[in-house]
Amino acid sequence: MIAPLDLPAPLVRTLDRLSLAAGGLDGPWWIFGSAAMRLMGAADIEAEDVDLLLGQADAERLAARLGAARIEGAGERFRSAYFAKAQTDDLRIEIMSGLEVRTAEGWRRVSPRTRTLVAWAPHPLPLPDREELIEICRLFGRPKDIARAAMLEQLSG
Repeated sequence: MIAPLDLPAPLVRTLDRLSLAAGGLDGPWWIFGSAAMRLMGAADIEAEDVDLLLGQADAERLAARLGAARIEGAGERFRSAYFAKAQTDDLRIEIMSGLEVRTAEGWRRVSPRTRTLVAWAPHPLPLPDREELIEICRLFGRPKDIARAAMLEQLSG
């Protein structure tokens, strides 16, 4: 389990709300994207939102707890079997199940294999390990993702 570093107040409040709402979810879930990178220690990354990846039943349950609105449709680069956004007073929480990214080879499922827990009350916050976050950034392939992968590579450990 890792301990979070100094985080901006809006991210802390959003993660507090998420930790409380996530209690009792049935399956594994992960925080990924910029919030996970901040939790991993990448202080130069600004968390724009909190991206979550979980199973469909848990995604629907968490969306209901957070008052999230389901969004239909897919983008050119990303699609999810389930996608909802909860707008908090601080950061937006994006809830996804069945996330896929379009690559040169076609659509590829984003399915984390690792799980690192961040000490948080009342429930720890899970994220993929550093190496897997780097892989996900590279898979997404946008310039900002490639830059984030390079920042994560500079972190120790």
